[in-house]
Amino acid sequence: MTYAWHPSGDYLDHSNVARLMRTLGVTTADELRARSVADIGAFWDAVVRDLGIEFRTPYSRVVEGGRSTSSMRPWGAGRRQRPARPRSSTRRRTGPCGG
Repeated sequence: MTYAWHPSGDYLDHSNVARLMRTLGVTTADELRARSVADIGAFWDAVVRDLGIEFRTPYSRVVEGGRSTSSMRPWGAGRRQRPARPRSSTRRRTGPCGG
């Protein structure tokens, strides 16, 4: 795959995506993409946890529906509202990607 923009090493090392990749144990964008489709529910649950998104009503499943991505509704059964708020100062981001 050809990319139009290549971040500096420092920018990439401190990005949210790089942190998620370390959490998931992947080292390339292709591995991240493969992980995201191999187990959609586990991937998005990891994203929600990594970003510190809290829900007023916790979800019981990340994805509802069948195996086709066109029939899946994110954030799954058991939730009544969209995310309540992102986690605040407990994980303050710094640098070019985190403010």
